[in-house]
Amino acid sequence: MRKPFGLAFAAVLICLITLLPLSPVVMADEAVIFSDPNLESAVRREIKKASGDILQSDLNALARLDADFRGITDLAGLERCTALTYLSLSYNEISDISPLSELTGLTYIGLHKNKVSDISPLSGLTDLTSITLSGNQISGILPLSKLTKLTQLHISENQISDISPLSTLTELTGLSIQNNQISDLSTLSTLTNLTSLHFWRNQVSDLSPLSGLANIADLRFGYNQVSDLSPLANLKKLSILQAGGNGFSDISPLSNLTALTEVYLWSNGISDIAPLANLVNLSYLSLSNNKVEDILPLVQNSGVTQGDTVDLAENPLSENSLNTYIPQLQQRGVNLGWGSEHPKAPTPTPSPTPTPTPKYVPITTPPDDTATTPNPTPTQPLATPPPIPDESTPLNVWIIVGPILGVAAVGGVIYYFVKRK
Repeated sequence: MRKPFGLAFAAVLICLITLLPLSPVVMADEAVIFSDPNLESAVRREIKKASGDILQSDLNALARLDADFRGITDLAGLERCTALTYLSLSYNEISDISPLSELTGLTYIGLHKNKVSDISPLSGLTDLTSITLSGNQISGILPLSKLTKLTQLHISENQISDISPLSTLTELTGLSIQNNQISDLSTLSTLTNLTSLHFWRNQVSDLSPLSGLANIADLRFGYNQVSDLSPLANLKKLSILQAGGNGFSDISPLSNLTALTEVYLWSNGISDIAPLANLVNLSYLSLSNNKVEDILPLVQNSGVTQGDTVDLAENPLSENSLNTYIPQLQQRGVNLGWGSEHPKAPTPTPSPTPTPTPKYVPITTPPDDTATTPNPTPTQPLATPPPIPDESTPLNVWIIVGPILGVAAVGGVIYYFVKRK
């Protein structure tokens, strides 16, 4: 009867020895180090922990981090924030985004206006639905080809010439690629879900790849080299068209696009505006710096009326237009600009880049927890930072108990074999 008992005793002790090295690891809550103090400050603000070590347990519920305008240069430590789904790091000084490769739960990432050139760390973040990478130093976008859940992509103001990797992103509804070096749009023909497409300030001359994009409602391609608008003739959902600074003269393909509300045609070679007579939903029309003489089609357009804006500045308007048609439009309440004067109302033309939020002032002292209390008074005490869990006790206990169990285990094994003999 002693042999089975001794064998069981030895087995139990060996199991304890095996588990011994693991026990402190399981029980310890490791501190996470952020190399960049500005990033650490942003994390502390989100987790509401003003001081003390940032522990892994503090980060396990961190789903959103807004860290724009903070002077961040180093993302080391951010790879431990694996619960993040929303991450905004715009207007910083970031060049290396490799820590982001571990954040596989991200659905949105904003890196507008940084110094990023290599976006390969994003290739495995397949849950992403929206990315902003405008204003960086990116030339290759192949890593984006695997992100097939993307619906919004902003990669303007970079050094991109080849957009063929976008052909697989068929869920895209919004795409901004302005201020790059793009000349070939053929890839876009497969992106039939697009409703918004911005590619102004590139080198595009051929719009034919867009002819089948029937869902496009917002199309902006100012300052390219487009001479033929005929591929747009069947885009019946088109509401906003920005096509200034190209060089075309024939706008007849627009004649049946009655959903148009805002049309920007400045700085082209347009003289005949008869196709605009049918666009009764127009609220803003820019024809400045063209060759328009006769504006009768605007008078004939019953939809151009009170509150609408028409910019006819820098055109050689005829005497009849100046003396008859301009007064008629004014009587309708149309806001007009002609001669050297543009309309007085603000032009709704969007800016090429997102409007920055107020500049962030770096935190020089640890954040407090009063953000959740509206308008705290000067005498209101700051919230007490949560206590830092004492992780040293479990480790010290095992340092003492561990050797005792080890000696007991070895003794038990020796005892078993001696008795066996």
